[in-house]
Amino acid sequence: MEFAPDGKSLASGGSDSKVCVWDLHTKKRRWSKELASPVRAVVFSPDTKWLASCDDSDRVCVWEVESGRPVQSWEHDQTTSNRLVFSPDNRFLASSDGFSTIRVWSLATGQETLRLSEGPSCLTFSPTGRILAGGSMRYDDKRNGNKGRISTIQLWELVSGQKILSFEGDQESVDCLAFTSNGHALASGGTDGTILLWDLIGRKVHQPRTKLDAKELDRLWTELGGEAPKAFQAIWTLTAAPEQAVTLLKQRLRPVTPADPQRLTRWMRDLDSHEFAIREQASKNLEELAELAEPELRKCLQSQPPAEIRRRIEVLLQNLKSPVSSPHRLRAFRSIEILEQIGTPEAQQVVETLAKGEPISRVTLEARFTLDRWHRSVHP
Repeated sequence: MEFAPDGKSLASGGSDSKVCVWDLHTKKRRWSKELASPVRAVVFSPDTKWLASCDDSDRVCVWEVESGRPVQSWEHDQTTSNRLVFSPDNRFLASSDGFSTIRVWSLATGQETLRLSEGPSCLTFSPTGRILAGGSMRYDDKRNGNKGRISTIQLWELVSGQKILSFEGDQESVDCLAFTSNGHALASGGTDGTILLWDLIGRKVHQPRTKLDAKELDRLWTELGGEAPKAFQAIWTLTAAPEQAVTLLKQRLRPVTPADPQRLTRWMRDLDSHEFAIREQASKNLEELAELAEPELRKCLQSQPPAEIRRRIEVLLQNLKSPVSSPHRLRAFRSIEILEQIGTPEAQQVVETLAKGEPISRVTLEARFTLDRWHRSVHP
């Protein structure tokens, strides 16, 4: 069972294979749905708009709380009760089978956005929804404490799918996780009754502020487009120098503009070039455009193109569902994280500028979601 965040509903599920939502005011059942097998979990979204469930047939379903209308459903192996979680902004649903796989789905598109070869016993999102944390336990015969059990905490960046940090502690299997409201620390609760608090930022934000020179700013900007562990440290180093960070990001970030029609047409044509190098370069150029090229790619696919073009377009469309790898785009996403952490009016102005970019761009959408969070924090 689980109470809704707004306190108006209660969800239940059990061995009768039914998912039910109860109205706490009238004390009557609002709706009931029968699934294929016993229900393992029911979880409300933070805004109480949706309810997620999973059952013994390994199917994850999302329902509209008011009406019981099915919204999305996916297959997942052995998903259990404490391994199903919504992101705070209601954009994603993550699940773990507890053994080998984490999956993250977009509630807006119904697409799987990330799959990780990990199976933690519990999951939680950071306050901004950009980081997923998982807790688990492993055995080490060389350790005697807790009978050789070692708790393991891992953090992944959703946009890149890369692991950011990992920690180990003398704690039995991690049963629950919770971020602090600012995302600077993470608490883990173990089945042995202990709570550990993990410092995620190395206290960078709270250290005496030092002025970064031009060389250091260039290095940090470069690291924002690289591997997640270094980028994560760069994020907090820049957050600790807010005025310089905002100036740097204002100078280097630009709103995403629509794809140039002439270039787009030429690159689409080059996919069928007789020269392999030209075909490869066209694919790379279109991949860099990402979702900006998607409408034209799908339009071309419907026209029954030659086999080579079809193959390349299908690869490009599949890559749109994969984590971001482009340094240019990663810098944009991570810069928005910095600006949100800084939170000054000047930082907000930079995000407002990015939010005016091409509407279908993921960077533009990320900027708009950031503005929405700011607005809700001021007008809850």
